[in-house]
Amino acid sequence: HLVAPLPFLVPCYGHGIKGPEAMRTALMLNDLISADRNAGLDPAVHLPRGTMLTRDACLETFPGLVLQGLTGAAVFYDGQMYDSERLSLEFALSANDAGAVLANYARATGIRRNLDGTMIVRAADVIDGDDIEIQGRWVLNASGPWCGHVLGMLKNAPPAPPVYSKGVQILTRAFTPEMGIALEGRQRDASARLSRGNRSWFVTPWRGHAFIGTTDTRFEGNPDQFSVTHEDITELLDAVNDAYPPAALTLDDVRFWNGGLRPCEQTRTGDTASASHETRIIDHAKDDGLEGIVSISGVKYTTCRYVAERAVNLIARRLGRATRSHATRK
Repeated sequence: HLVAPLPFLVPCYGHGIKGPEAMRTALMLNDLISADRNAGLDPAVHLPRGTMLTRDACLETFPGLVLQGLTGAAVFYDGQMYDSERLSLEFALSANDAGAVLANYARATGIRRNLDGTMIVRAADVIDGDDIEIQGRWVLNASGPWCGHVLGMLKNAPPAPPVYSKGVQILTRAFTPEMGIALEGRQRDASARLSRGNRSWFVTPWRGHAFIGTTDTRFEGNPDQFSVTHEDITELLDAVNDAYPPAALTLDDVRFWNGGLRPCEQTRTGDTASASHETRIIDHAKDDGLEGIVSISGVKYTTCRYVAERAVNLIARRLGRATRSHATRK
């Protein structure tokens, strides 16, 4: 009830890797790999097969596209979250139903390991100021950009200055139909596994507005210092207007903005960074000699369920407990 199908249009240019022939093959492979994607689901949320559009049909949908070399378009379907925070809350409520004990609005302030092997996390209740101690056999550190900071609590040492890819998105007035579109910009895409050329700006309809992203710039230092700047917003507006002039967006059209930090595969020169596509589950007993703590880095909504299963299984094995098939697979 929190995810709905959304079509995305990808313009095709020429007859190489950006052309309709390559995209038709990609759509066929996508449909083949995800052949069971609608199994057991309500028909209202089924994801249809991808389709190809002629050049004329593409221009009827998005008349302002760059005409030079345009040879058609591919349309694929994805699932759109209307409210990612609400979806995260559903995960937590489902865990609570399965026996998890939740502590919301609790800030971790320290970790220590007792001589008997018990792990103790100290936390502060940020609502009433009380201190809390949470005990367990293992700690799973899933704190995103703060993973190194949390690990530093156990090491009693500050973490090395991390490097992140900074992604910024903006919400503007609507300027497209009720369909997403990938607009090719001028910036090279350092994060693409299979590059079709320059970076794509994804414009997604969202509650009568256009949700646009994401940037990929370098960010170093404390994630507490992260913010979306005026320059971030104006550069993204300029990039979208350059890729799709009919948008004609100005600062007055921006209703909202947000952003986040993703781990980098490697440091890049200049202002760009290569966001990691890899999820890492790190057993620090092997990597750092720290028993009782596992960290997860680089999780996305599309992979988080499977990553959670792998992390839980790892800890179960380290506890000498058998694992079983997970109901969440279905």
